[in-house]
Amino acid sequence: ETSRMSLMEEEGYYVVKGLFTAEEVAACKREINQIICKWYENFERTGVEGDDWEEPVNRLPAIKDGIRPMPEDKEASVRRLFRMAVNNEFFNKLCKHPKILPHCQKRLGDDIKLLQSMALLKPPGSAEKIWHQDNAYFRLTPCKVMGCWIALDDATVDNGCMHMLPRCHKTGVWEHSANVDFHIDYGMVHTPDPSKVVPIILSPGDALFFDGRLPHFTPKNVSNNMRRAIQFHYAASECKPTKCPPQEDESPAEVEAGAGHFDCAPCIEPTYWYYRKAEVLVCGRDYGGEYI
Repeated sequence: ETSRMSLMEEEGYYVVKGLFTAEEVAACKREINQIICKWYENFERTGVEGDDWEEPVNRLPAIKDGIRPMPEDKEASVRRLFRMAVNNEFFNKLCKHPKILPHCQKRLGDDIKLLQSMALLKPPGSAEKIWHQDNAYFRLTPCKVMGCWIALDDATVDNGCMHMLPRCHKTGVWEHSANVDFHIDYGMVHTPDPSKVVPIILSPGDALFFDGRLPHFTPKNVSNNMRRAIQFHYAASECKPTKCPPQEDESPAEVEAGAGHFDCAPCIEPTYWYYRKAEVLVCGRDYGGEYI
């Protein structure tokens, strides 16, 4: 345990081999499939599909926009499941799993909220998730934020495994930007030196724990295989949203009222308020408020 905490402190991440059993991995896959099938039943009945942050199932943009035909396997049309711990009892319990929680408590303390729960499906042909830091989305201070990424399939370079930039988690939030009409592209302005990047090859059931400030990305899935994973983000309940620097045209009253928050106008970055709304109290005290 001491060596893992040392790795987290020095490198910004560590891997736990076989955190979940084959049976636990299979249970996760079954639940994911059931969520997707149920969502499609509703979609086919109503024809209604909201924005990504409103839906538990987020389809691939090319499928959603009709650029690519609908595959026979419905899972192959989905890029992620979103806010699962809010919408699903199985994943609500899973985020508090006794195999996960001790890793979080050692890093974050005994008062912990779940910031975000997702299933990342990465079907064959899926695009890259560009370089980013998680706290560029969350913008919390102190940055007591930790990710847990659990492989449900073999995660390889070809099918888009996680790639980390070790020892870069103590330099604050780097400059990020995006096309405001396509938030999936929100990421770091400058691409890291490839020679310093480490691919994280995992087997089903292996888990990657990482600091919320550590830069990472996943490349395009150029294989013929799915690359499913569960991702939880945790934060200490004491964390609070960070204000952006005041804008030049803000009045003192607007600054005082918080108009310069990351998730409010006139901030030039995309609207990511939905990433900062804590989903579940995992353990300990809440500290009040739905925004962590």
